[in-house]
Amino acid sequence: MATIKRRRWYFVLPFAFVLLGITLLAYSLPAVYRSTGKILIEQQGLPADLVRSTVTSYADERIAGIQQRVMTAANLVAIMDRHGLYPDIRRGSDNSSALQLMRRAVTLEMISADMVDPRTGRPTQATIAFSISFDADSPQIAQAVAADLVELYLAENLKERQEVTQEASRFLDDEAARISKDVAAIEARLAALKTESGSSLPEMMSVNLQALQRLHDRLRDLDQSINALTESSILLEGELARTSPYSSVSLPGGRGERVLDPREQLKVLEAQSLELSARYSVEHPDRIKVERELSALRSALRNESRTTSTAPDADNPAYIQLRARIIANDAQLSALRQSRGELEEQVQAYEERISEAPAVEQAYLALTRDYESALSRYQEVRSKLMDAKLAESLETESKGERFTLIEPPALSPVPVKPNRSALLFLGLVLATGSGVGSVILRQSFDKGIYGAQALARIAGSPPLGVIPIIETVSDRSRRNRRRLIGGLGAAVVLVIVVLIVHFLVAPLDVLLGITASGG
Repeated sequence: MATIKRRRWYFVLPFAFVLLGITLLAYSLPAVYRSTGKILIEQQGLPADLVRSTVTSYADERIAGIQQRVMTAANLVAIMDRHGLYPDIRRGSDNSSALQLMRRAVTLEMISADMVDPRTGRPTQATIAFSISFDADSPQIAQAVAADLVELYLAENLKERQEVTQEASRFLDDEAARISKDVAAIEARLAALKTESGSSLPEMMSVNLQALQRLHDRLRDLDQSINALTESSILLEGELARTSPYSSVSLPGGRGERVLDPREQLKVLEAQSLELSARYSVEHPDRIKVERELSALRSALRNESRTTSTAPDADNPAYIQLRARIIANDAQLSALRQSRGELEEQVQAYEERISEAPAVEQAYLALTRDYESALSRYQEVRSKLMDAKLAESLETESKGERFTLIEPPALSPVPVKPNRSALLFLGLVLATGSGVGSVILRQSFDKGIYGAQALARIAGSPPLGVIPIIETVSDRSRRNRRRLIGGLGAAVVLVIVVLIVHFLVAPLDVLLGITASGG
């Protein structure tokens, strides 16, 4: 205690100077105010199974991308112009230094929470919100700039999501149009193939075979009819050769019936045709037979001049009838042979269709596969396009994942930097250490002997007596002068501290008002 009392000024003076210097430093640093806005990442309002969004990136990735678009030079310069930031630095035409300062003043922090990944079922951390802060030398400017940044983030997120969904819709729409053109082209090729080789298509194979079989059956029937008519003509020609053109007026049967000439037979057949047409349809066998005989008789009459050259003046009805029947048989044979030629052409055409069927089938199957594949891709793209349109409506109506401002930037009256309390505490520690160090240093260099105990330790025996200090008038004057100087120094320090608090921290009337209201 005697040492402390004796060296008190060696402690007080360094302590006061160091503490005062650090206090001046703490309150001379400019105050930095921070305003923070917090944005919540809300999940999609509708179930994902009902409407699936086309925005598949994670929130961290989107926020990082949004940050790059928001923190562009154009946006930051616009904010600096709006709020008059960094006027001293921006006096020149180059804004690079101001942009660097502003980017350092903006802070983006992610807020994560523990959750279970629905896809893997494992615990993980997911970003559920993030905060945007801005540091400025004025709380009003910090709040205004932070509010602008929050608005930019919200607007950019909405814009990005809408652009992603619109881009997906445009891409799928273009892809659907392109595939639709491919489908139309394949349909045109299929139509052309059906037009060119429609009768040789695979589905026409059974029809062609059945038609070919029917044609062969008709050819067989025609051959039988031709053979029968040929035999009949041979018999009639033989009978005609045995019949005189000028003899009797009755038929060879001896029944005494009158023989009709071809023209009368034509009238009879026409009457029978009219009667049968009124009773039966075109497909009835009797009507077909009468029509065939009528056609043959008309042809025979047209060629009568040629055929009657053998006996132009024949008057035997039997002869005339036989000759007419021969002429009718010849006409019918000619018609049957013509029909047979036509049938043979049709048979050849159907055989060519059947022979061409494998090549046509190969081309048809290739086109069909291409058509089905293109149609399947078109339907798939159309389905995805409908999903993309729903996702676009989801984002347009703000039903998808969205950013919601839950804590707007507030006006902060307390600066975040510098931490004056920490600096003052550090100054108190340094001041105490400097004072103690000064006392220890002064004491280590002092060779004087103070007190009876120190003398006893040096001499080895206690002193015989102690003469106290006799204080003179000059000693009392010196002590009073020291006390006055110390009091004035303390008053000066107190005034300096008060001025620092008043000008650098807050006005005294405000502090007193806060204290009074708190009391």
